[in-house]
Parts: sequence; structure tokens; C-alpha cells
Amino acid sequence: MFVAVSVHPSCCPPPHKFVSLAPLSANLPSEQQQQQQQKQQQQQKQQQKRQQQQQKQQQQQQQKQQQKQQQKRQQQQQKQQQKRQQQQQQKQQQKRQQKQQQTRRLLGVYEGFTGEGEQLVANVDVELLGYGLGPQAARVIKFTV
Repeated sequence: MFVAVSVHPSCCPPPHKFVSLAPLSANLPSEQQQQQQQKQQQQQKQQQKRQQQQQKQQQQQQQKQQQKQQQKRQQQQQKQQQKRQQQQQQKQQQKRQQKQQQTRRLLGVYEGFTGEGEQLVANVDVELLGYGLGPQAARVIKFTV
């Protein structure tokens, strides 16, 4: 912007002298503009910091949720494994008890038997092998026959 000012006395005709009052730094931004730019930059930096903090918080929350879910899964898996183990142990115990009862019945039947010893022991040996018992049980029966 240029401002033209004419200076002349009132008695004489104007000499047409013009004085320009243009600012020296017309191309440079004013102080207000610089301050506004600085404020905007500071606000942008603050917004970036806030966004980064929010992202960090979200990541931490997601990690916590994932950890909780993993813990729940692990607990459920452990419970299921314990149930399976207990069931297997119970089944094995039942099988053992059944075998013991069956062998006791066999031994009880053959204990009172007196007769053909050799043939009896051979039959008992075969039967006891079917129950998972070996020749040791047959030897015990040999002595009782």
C-alpha cells in the first residue's frame, strides 16, 4: 500500500511533492501473521501428541484384552485337560478293579478244584492271559491245584 501526501503552504500553488509511506518490509509477513503461524504450529504439535497418546492407550488396552482372552483360553484348556485326565484315570481304575475281580473269581473257582493239574493249569494260563495276566498267575494256581 502506498499513501500519497501532498505538502504545500496555503498561499502558493501546490508543488506536487509526493511522499510515499510504504512499509519497508512489504513482502515479509507481519508480526501478527507470524504469531498466528506459531500458534497454529503449536496447536498442530499438541494435536499430534494427543493422537499419539490415544494410539498408545488403545494399543495398551488391546494388549490387555488379548492377554485376558489368552488367560481365559488357557484356563479353559487346563480345566478340560484335568477333566480328561480324571476320566481316563477313573476308567483305568475301573478296568483294573474289574480284572482283579475276575481273576479272584477264577482263582476262587480253581482253588477248590482237585484233579487233572496239568490240563487245568494250561487252561487257566490261557484264560488269565486274556485278562492281561501272565504265567506268574498260572504258577500260583499250579500250587493251589
